[in-house]
Amino acid sequence: MIKNNENEKEIYDIIASLPLDFKKISLLNDSVFEAQLLLRSRFVTKIELDFSKFLNIKEYNKYGEILLITEVEGKRFVVYIEGDKISSVAYSEPKSGYRYAGVRALALLLQLLKLKPISFKMFELMKEYDDKTREVPHKIVKKSVQKVESVPVLGKRDFDKPVSVLFAEKLSEFQKKARALVEELSNTYGCQLIDFKLMLSKGVIIIEISVKKKLLSKCKADDLRKNIMKDLELLLNMHDLAFPIRVEVSIRK
Repeated sequence: MIKNNENEKEIYDIIASLPLDFKKISLLNDSVFEAQLLLRSRFVTKIELDFSKFLNIKEYNKYGEILLITEVEGKRFVVYIEGDKISSVAYSEPKSGYRYAGVRALALLLQLLKLKPISFKMFELMKEYDDKTREVPHKIVKKSVQKVESVPVLGKRDFDKPVSVLFAEKLSEFQKKARALVEELSNTYGCQLIDFKLMLSKGVIIIEISVKKKLLSKCKADDLRKNIMKDLELLLNMHDLAFPIRVEVSIRK
């Protein structure tokens, strides 16, 4: 993907000088591994990095174990950093499902950073308690979800909860608010919501929406989908859910 040979050599020379964990560099090629990291992530800030700042990322890492996530023109990058080492970098295209990780993904990201600064979302990774996350009875998850009334703020007690319970709470609250938002936007664009489905597949949140034309109205499905995407991305940030999202809207007669 890097066409200029001189530029390519320069990029790979720089990569050779970076503190990389080559044993882990391709870990993010596995979307399940990325999802496991995202389950214990907490959004902390947005940060704009240019080429030189990214090379000195340890100066901006105050949390120890972090993820940097960005999307540039449909290209999504995830950078996994442990302390002062870049452990893994993944490149993906959410629409097509194309994905690879490792040095090549890092090289492409560096090339883009040389062109212009990029805004990243920074997520702190909470400590995982393996002995508490292996099995979560369905009833316990359900009970925890029912008690959620607002976006949970992580406190000291939250770190004692199994990661899967925290994730169930986040996702359930997101789903409830997403449905309400979609219903409201559907009315705005002359549509009536018929069905709403949310699923998590290969590290992507997929929302399938079925609508029909309201009486004496024109259902603007394309405008509806675009505005749903914008609002749901904000909602994801509010709930510390760093997953890419795909929205599919179909019109029923």
